[in-house]
This record gives sequence, structure tokens and C-alpha cells, in this order.
Amino acid sequence: PRVETEFGGAAVQMSLDRGWVSGAGDCVILEWDVEGIKSIYIDNEGEIGWGEKAFCPTVAVANILEIGITAQDGTRRIFQLDVIYLPDFIVYLLGFVGVASTVALALYYVWHHHLGNPFPLRRMLIAVLGLTLVGGLGGLSSSNLITDILSLLRSLFVHPYWHLFGAILAGLIYLPLIVQAARRNLKNKAKSDFTVIGGFLLFILLLYLPFGFESIAHFEGWRYRAYLKDLSLGAETELVSRFWLMVPHTLAYIIDSESFVGFHLVNCLMFWGKLVLLYGILRRFRISRLHAFLATMLFMVYPVNSFLMSLRSLPNQFSMLSLLAAVYLVLDYQKTPTRLRLLGIWLGLLFNIASNETAYAIILVIPLLWWLGSRKLTWRNFNLTVIWYAFPVFKVALLLLLASTGRGFYRSDMLNSALDSESVAPDVFSKFAGDMANVYHHTFVEGWQRAWSAVGQNNLYGAVTIVMLSLVGGLAWYLARKDTAFPSVRQIGIWLAGGLLFIVPAVGV
Repeated sequence: PRVETEFGGAAVQMSLDRGWVSGAGDCVILEWDVEGIKSIYIDNEGEIGWGEKAFCPTVAVANILEIGITAQDGTRRIFQLDVIYLPDFIVYLLGFVGVASTVALALYYVWHHHLGNPFPLRRMLIAVLGLTLVGGLGGLSSSNLITDILSLLRSLFVHPYWHLFGAILAGLIYLPLIVQAARRNLKNKAKSDFTVIGGFLLFILLLYLPFGFESIAHFEGWRYRAYLKDLSLGAETELVSRFWLMVPHTLAYIIDSESFVGFHLVNCLMFWGKLVLLYGILRRFRISRLHAFLATMLFMVYPVNSFLMSLRSLPNQFSMLSLLAAVYLVLDYQKTPTRLRLLGIWLGLLFNIASNETAYAIILVIPLLWWLGSRKLTWRNFNLTVIWYAFPVFKVALLLLLASTGRGFYRSDMLNSALDSESVAPDVFSKFAGDMANVYHHTFVEGWQRAWSAVGQNNLYGAVTIVMLSLVGGLAWYLARKDTAFPSVRQIGIWLAGGLLFIVPAVGV
């Protein structure tokens, strides 16, 4: 990097001995010689008209050296000398290649969506090498095309019309899929399944109508109105990485912009949708209607703040609803690949990771469902796994790209502090053990204590509990008459032990 220029009677010469550093502690040397000036400031420090100085970028220190010069006639100019900080450049390259290659993979699978075909490894390697070359040249060039594109995306993501587009996209893809599923069940005369789905709606209304969960809808309504006015609640930072955070809010606002009715309705429907999807996923594994129903009800009422069935906020609800939709569709796609189901899988994953990143740990283990189901290496399973991981990888790559180009996003300060940390806590395992002990304590001791005390102290809770248990018992009895196969004592023991163990990853993570 070098500058040689004249302005306002000043003659300026400055240069760096090289344009890159390999890591923390590595430095470049700036040399300058200027004449006919009033002042020169290098990184906000006053200097004389000639000399040399070391510049040492790190993760926390920007890799742009800024020099401000005021000429004798009062003209002031700012010069910037860019230094490539190699760790940042590698992170940028990983982010760029990750984003571009996942989009390329998506286009490939939309065009060739046959799961039995071999994965085009050679083509993908050539594509990755080409993208690495393009990304490297783009990062080294002075045009800053990539940063301009990211700035454009940032302005797009914070606009209300972008979230309206997400809601419209959801309708175009998921409404036909819902109609297809309903027709399939009607054709199979799945009367019991429709009864269970109707029962879920009744249970939601029993919970919602007496208590209303006003604070949730009110908070989200106020938040969305503030967002529409001036982005005053920090949404402009959060929406950079959670770029579909406001989709449920937008839908609620369209339903009723003058009250909280729309937010209540959307909240209720998302809760109902989660129950229906969880039940449908269990049925995909040929679990009987009775046991799928009871397991789903247990998730709904269990006294743990699990994001799976949480009423905490609209983004939490929307994120988990989207993940369950993606899981349900990927199990359908495994048997009957269609482009509409494929788009539904990816849109569900995008909604999940672009609204709240709920259950990222669960996303990582979902492919075990079809690998353990067939227990053999097939191109079908491999392609399905690539399809599943495409957009979770896209989100991680996008965060890397944002971090390496200096664009702040939600919790980016935590990432920077972690990168700058020089020490790692030596008691990680003891802390983990303590956290897990707390999970089990809250789950099996404190949670049930609070539940029973709430029933005992409030007659309204008690009445609703009795009605709820009566309806659950009645529906369970109805389903038991339809099912002839019941699990053995050994199977019940295995399921119970598995449930107790998996509370840790499901809740603790």
C-alpha cells in the first residue's frame, strides 16, 4: 500500500513495507514524509512530518490504518491504507465459499432432486475451488464488491416488505402442502388422526381462553409497532442475522393492525401447529396413534421451559414450528421426493435459523433418524443429509462473512470477546456437570412442585386441569380402542430410560 499525492500546497508520500500480517503480534511498518502541512494524525495520534511507525492489527483492532492530514491552506483529507489480517481473511473466505456453495448446492438439488443418484463430488470440488478463487480475488481487490452486497442485504433485511415477502412465500409453499396432506389422510380414512388434531385445538383453547397470555401478545405487538416506526428496539442489529424475525409479527399485523387480536391468533395457531407436526412426525415412525398423542400432550404440559413447546415469545414459537415443519417434510421427501417438499424443507430451516436459532443442537442430530432407520450407506441417505445441512451451514457461513467484514450482528460482541480471550476456563467439565444437575433438579423436583402448588392455590387452574385431564383421558380411551398393539414392559423401560437421558440435550443445551 502506497500514497503519493499533492493537495492544498502539501506534498504527501507514505507507504507500508507490506500489505498483510500473518496473525496477532505481527506488524507492518508505515513510513511517511509530508511537506507543506499544518498537522498529521495517524490513528488519531499527532505526529511530525516524517518518520516510521509499527501498525499491528488484531481481531479487536481494525485492519485499516487511517491518516488525517491538514494542508497549509486548511484543506483536510483522510487517507486509508488497508492491511490484510490473515486470520480475518481466512474467516472471510470460509464465509464466502460457505454461502456461495450452499446456494449452488440448493440450485443443483432443485434441478436434480433424485436422491438415488451419486453425489457430484468432482463437480462440487471444482465449484468450491472456483468460488475460493473468486472470493479471494474479491477480498484482495479494492472494489469492495462483497461488502457492498452485504450492505445491500442489510438494508433489505430491515425493511418491513422483506418480512411480508417471507409471509407470502410461506403461504405459497405450505398451503399446497397442507392441502396435499389433508387429502392423503382423507383418502386413507384417517378419522382418528383428524380427531386427535381437533383435540389439540380444543386443548389450546382451554389453555388460552381463560388466561390469554396477554403479556406475550402485548409485548410483541408493541415491539412490532416500534419497529415499523423507527427500529428503536435494536431490531436493526438483530435483523442482520435473524433476517426473518418479524414474519409472524407481520402476519399478525395484517390480520388486525388496531388491536392485539392478530398476535393472539397467530400465537395460538403456531402452538397448535407445533402439536400437529410433532404428532405427525411420531406417526411417520409408525408409532401408534395412542402413544403419539400421549407423547405430544406430555411435551405440551410438561413443567420445563423447553423451547419445543414454549409460550415464551413469537420468535421462539415460529422458530420451533419451522423446524418441526422441516423435519416432517424431510421424512415425507425421503419417500416421495418432490420439488415443493424440498422447498418446504429449506424454507422451514431458513425460518428456523433466521428467526431465533432455536434448537440448533437438535438440527445437528436429525440425520440420525434416516441413518439409523436404514442402517446402511446409501446415496439416498447421503443426499438427504446434504439437503438437510445446506441451510444451517449457510447461516454459520453468513455469520462468518459478517464478522470478517466488520458488520455487527446480534451477539457479535460475544463472538469477538471469545476470539480475543486468552484463557479457557479449566473447570468446563465441572461446570457442565453442575448445569446438568440443575436441569434434572428443575425438571423432576422443582417443576412438579410448582405445578402442584399452582393447582392447589388457584381454583381456576384446578378446574382447567380437571377438564383437561378428562378430555385427554377420554381421547386416549377412544384411541386405545382403535389400537391393538401395545408395547412390552421392556420397550416401556427402554423408552423411559431414553426419555430421561435425552432431557439433557433437549432441554439443557
